[in-house]
Amino acid sequence: MKAFAQPVVTAGEIHVTLLPPDHVDYRIRLVRVVWVDPHADHDRQWMVLDVHDECLGRDGTWDPDRKERGRGEAWLADHCFSVGEALRLAQSAVWQVTVNGITTAQVVERDGVLEGRGRDSTRALKEVRTVASRAETALAALHPRWEQYRTPDEDAPQMRSALEVVAALLGRWRRTGHTIRN
Repeated sequence: MKAFAQPVVTAGEIHVTLLPPDHVDYRIRLVRVVWVDPHADHDRQWMVLDVHDECLGRDGTWDPDRKERGRGEAWLADHCFSVGEALRLAQSAVWQVTVNGITTAQVVERDGVLEGRGRDSTRALKEVRTVASRAETALAALHPRWEQYRTPDEDAPQMRSALEVVAALLGRWRRTGHTIRN
């Protein structure tokens, strides 16, 4: 592997939430995607954790004991993911985070916090949506099934991970219908 010509920025933790940061329940309903093992296979470097450090399994259940050491291969395969898979699991799980018998989905409905910007139209939104669209296009082009048709790139897995994170981060500004001109 070649050395880097400039500093490299790596995301170590990504927060997934349905609530704005100023909401009273923001921290307790947060789901975290955490980079736990940079030396593992590319598809087993990330975990999904809740506020209590419980670890999400592939089947959608939370494991209260997240210690990876001494765990068998089957446990690791069920609780460690690529960043893309971890983000998808976290985005599904965040709706069902339950505190005092109330799910985050119920809080969102009760407090009316899920309005979004999908129909808004500003210059900044247009630029962000362009970047998001290009990231998604590049991600599709880097899919492993296309590797057989071109010269492989040793950094392709890391490129896919970066694009998955960009697409997930910019997803909140995705256009969801006819835009309303401002």
